[in-house]
Amino acid sequence: MRQALGVAAPGPGILNQQVGIYFEAPLGHLVVDRPAVLYFIENAAISGLFAAVDNADRWVFYTGRPPDWDPAAGGLAAERCVELVRLAAGLPDLAVRVRSVLPWAMAAQTAQRFRAGRVFLAGDAAHLIPPVGGYGMNTGIQDAHNLAWKLAGVLAGWAGSSVLDTYEAERQPVAQFVTEQALLNMRQPGRPEQYASLGLALGVSYDSAAVVADGSTVPEIANPVTDYVPAARPGSRAPHAWLRRGGERVSAIDLFDTAFTLLAGTSGQPWRDAAVTASRDLGMPLAACTVGRGGELGDEDGTWAQLYGIGPDGAVLVRPDGHVAWRSAGSGAEPRAELIRVLRAVLGQARTRAAGDV
Repeated sequence: MRQALGVAAPGPGILNQQVGIYFEAPLGHLVVDRPAVLYFIENAAISGLFAAVDNADRWVFYTGRPPDWDPAAGGLAAERCVELVRLAAGLPDLAVRVRSVLPWAMAAQTAQRFRAGRVFLAGDAAHLIPPVGGYGMNTGIQDAHNLAWKLAGVLAGWAGSSVLDTYEAERQPVAQFVTEQALLNMRQPGRPEQYASLGLALGVSYDSAAVVADGSTVPEIANPVTDYVPAARPGSRAPHAWLRRGGERVSAIDLFDTAFTLLAGTSGQPWRDAAVTASRDLGMPLAACTVGRGGELGDEDGTWAQLYGIGPDGAVLVRPDGHVAWRSAGSGAEPRAELIRVLRAVLGQARTRAAGDV
């Protein structure tokens, strides 16, 4: 589809040919005291890795495509697959039942454009990321999460069509960086970033028309791949904080899903009231609550306001994909007018209206 659209995808392209053998074999007892997702194999006969499906009887063995792979004959015979699995396990008599065999190519490419008219590229269509580090799935899910609320808003009429342009602006640079990191992992075996990538997964920050900057700077981070510094700076992923809703302990992250969410400080009732009005006037999904003593949500350890960088009369607006859209450390001159101005900007609504013209 990407090629049919004429969208170029620069990069090294295919790096090597692989094969995955999905099989059943009683290997669970060998790893019962060291359960993992992946088991790397390197012996005199073969190299590759076992991926645990259930860490008991179902597995996938990944290895380089053998020279005797024959597409005309269906790839590899079941007996040959059994042989490869036994060599990797070091068990010549292992009972193996092959369920399926899948050839695939490891590649590295990032599309120059993530949108071509009414077509949007996401996941592998937008970026082929070598699996060395396990970055691809997170990147694809983030694509979909980023695009879903924008499409929903445009189709429902509460977002302007220009908000769709922010999908590429936000996601293409991220995909490019992630692909580059995966390539570095291939070229530098044993690189720490291959096994520790919290910053890469959670430290994504956007700079686009769907974010209203507040003048704050990006937190100083020693290694953007391995290190994650929680921050509620506009564009960043809204950080986790333990809150209380009634008698229930909830994470702030679980508040962000299908609607925009405004969280205000303990004296932020004007922001909350403004959100109710804005939601009605703009016809958009917008939840709002105050956090802290006397609010709908309790600040369990007293650090929420500090972590989110606002005062008692401040507020933070979070998009449905969990990224901060806007932040005000204190009260605005007129919360309703300010919030509607911000929402119109974030939602790509073309016509700017006066505060009383909604």
